[in-house]
Amino acid sequence: MTTHFPAPRIVRNVRLGTSADAEATAVDLHLDDGVITGIHPAARASDGAPGGAEDTVDGRCLLALPGLVNTHAHIDKSWWGLPWQSYGGEGGTEGRIRHERARRDELGIPSLGITQRVLTELVRHGTTAIRTHVDVDPGLGLRGIEVVREAVADYGDALTVEVVAFPQDGVLRRPGVLEMLADAARAGADHLGGLDPATIDRDPVGQIDAVLALAAEHGVGVDIHLHDPAELGAFQIELIVDRTEALPLVELDAAGVRRGFGTDGIRDRGARTAPVACSASRGSTPAHPASCATTTCAASSTSPREPRRRSPNCPRAASSSAPGPISCCSTRRMRWMPWCALPRATR
Repeated sequence: MTTHFPAPRIVRNVRLGTSADAEATAVDLHLDDGVITGIHPAARASDGAPGGAEDTVDGRCLLALPGLVNTHAHIDKSWWGLPWQSYGGEGGTEGRIRHERARRDELGIPSLGITQRVLTELVRHGTTAIRTHVDVDPGLGLRGIEVVREAVADYGDALTVEVVAFPQDGVLRRPGVLEMLADAARAGADHLGGLDPATIDRDPVGQIDAVLALAAEHGVGVDIHLHDPAELGAFQIELIVDRTEALPLVELDAAGVRRGFGTDGIRDRGARTAPVACSASRGSTPAHPASCATTTCAASSTSPREPRRRSPNCPRAASSSAPGPISCCSTRRMRWMPWCALPRATR
């Protein structure tokens, strides 16, 4: 069942982080049907304000900042919240895949409870947009995607989530996976994934050609995990670029499909690890993970610069027991996005 978060008419007493002066000045945000329509100097409490208590939120001089965009999550299978367990599998990517497959049924992965717990923590700490890879393999089918969609539905419009159908155990070496990826695309997955075409499938050309062909056929994006190092990783990035350029771009343009290529960061300072690669994205949004989700604003109790000047409406710093940030808007339509936060004292 979807939870509906009513939008307030006024969010009072917040500070904007657009400049040092704005950060020191409290303002009120006025909204109409969830859309921010005005930013005004903060009214004093004694002056009163239009609207009743039920449609006004007190920002308590917190700082309004963009919400977090998690460009690479696995919300279907996190161990977050489970009892501590030492890793008992073999080293390397292959060893971790085998260890996870051996234990996921015992740990209840995937399950609605695990995914709900992960989403609660992400949202509680400021995340309002997520791209999540969700496992697809012969042992699971599309069950993980179904669980994620059910959990995400509880947040309604307050959370933006893109799903990548992720064949972690290989694409070509596991019979039936390509068909499952096609089924996932037909069922509404936003992107198709892959994993280390050279070291997992031992066929970089075959995996990349197959995944990109499916993406082009179904009009979805591609988001591939690529851990292969150095020249091997760079070679596979070049393959993805070449295959993307070979797609029928005229047809994609006519269909309104935007194309882009990007990474979610190189994790090794020595550039020994190749980054994740993305190409061919559906809809009006580029395929780079960081640009595929609506950016939202959140009010935070901490400022990036200290000490700060205080507005007359903000005579003292927020208490450490104050509730967490309040998500307030998006850069695209300035939509109100309510924040699901616990008091900081309980964290």
